[in-house]
Amino acid sequence: MIEFRVRLVLLTLDEALGEEPDRKCFRLIGGVLVERTVKDVVPALQTNRDGVSRRYPVRFHPI
Repeated sequence: MIEFRVRLVLLTLDEALGEEPDRKCFRLIGGVLVERTVKDVVPALQTNRDGVSRRYPVRFHPI
């Protein structure tokens, strides 16, 4: 389950970085779906990635 969470954060960040910074996106925060832009969401995704990766170091296997 933890490995899935880490992979999900990495995949989401990778996809977001490939989009235009002003593109609209949605994020679930505390059970509420909020509208943001990619440039607003990327720093939060990077923080999540760093926190999850540091707390749960996972070996990744190619899919």
